Amino acid sequence: MNTINKNPNSLPIFIIFLIISFLFFILDHNKYVYFLSWLFKPIEVFLHENSHLVMTLLTGGSVEAFNLRVDHGHVISRNHYLGNLISSFSGYAGASFLGCLIYLSSFLANKYIKGFILAFCFIPLIFIDGIITLFFTLYVITVFYLCWKLEKIGQYLLRFIGVYVMTAAIYSPTYLFAYSDTGDHVNLSSLTLLPSFLFIFLWLFISLFFLYFSFKFSLKYNKNT
Repeated sequence: MNTINKNPNSLPIFIIFLIISFLFFILDHNKYVYFLSWLFKPIEVFLHENSHLVMTLLTGGSVEAFNLRVDHGHVISRNHYLGNLISSFSGYAGASFLGCLIYLSSFLANKYIKGFILAFCFIPLIFIDGIITLFFTLYVITVFYLCWKLEKIGQYLLRFIGVYVMTAAIYSPTYLFAYSDTGDHVNLSSLTLLPSFLFIFLWLFISLFFLYFSFKFSLKYNKNT
């Protein structure tokens, strides 16, 4: 396994970033914390919404528009039953997976991982619905590009972004318990006739799995350096 550098502090840094990420969400009512979160929130939203978009395309559906703002977004698309099922489920699950991949990319000198992430980020440019969406999409692409160019500082920033996205994929679905008439969980419930809360718990399980995997990777990496 080719690594970018040897860093014996990877596990403590992972824990620190995890605590900071949770504080970002717990203290989001604080105006200063909320302002700082604007630096990272568009990345989380982008990965969530773009997961919907990519899975729509992969399942044979069509995308009409991709919308992205600081703290929300949406994809307008058409698809068949199975495609709707997969794409509706993929938002939180895809963000969790990509957060883990971003975290790993800060350790591994693997051009294929970077190529996959960049290709994933460029796909929505075909479907953007306006100048604001274009701005935030280019912002996300620029952040990843600079992280890979800034070497050590960029590696730490990538690790934080990865942990932040995985944490968001745990924290954000909990809001869905308060909504019974809209949301991905409601769409999935209408498609499967299963209770919507089952999908929330499934997303939480997937997010915890990827966060645990990242923790175990950091633990193993820490021991080997």
